Amino acid sequence: MLILAVAETVTIPSEPESVFGQIKNNQGFRRFLLRGLQKASLEVGWLSLALNLFKKVAVDRKIEMTVQD
Repeated sequence: MLILAVAETVTIPSEPESVFGQIKNNQGFRRFLLRGLQKASLEVGWLSLALNLFKKVAVDRKIEMTVQD
C-alpha cells in the first residue's frame, strides 16, 4: 500500500513549483508587499503578467536571432 502511494506521488507534475522558483529567483520576489487576500491576489497577478512578458520577449528574441542568421 505504501509503494502505491509513492508511485502516485511521483506521477504528479511539479510545474507550479518551477514557476514560483523562477519568480523568486529571477524577479527577486521574497514577500508580499500588500496585505489582504484580494491585494495579495492582485500582486500574484502582476507577478504572473511580468513573468509571461519576460517569456514572450525571450521567445521573440530567439525568433529574431533565427531570422537574422
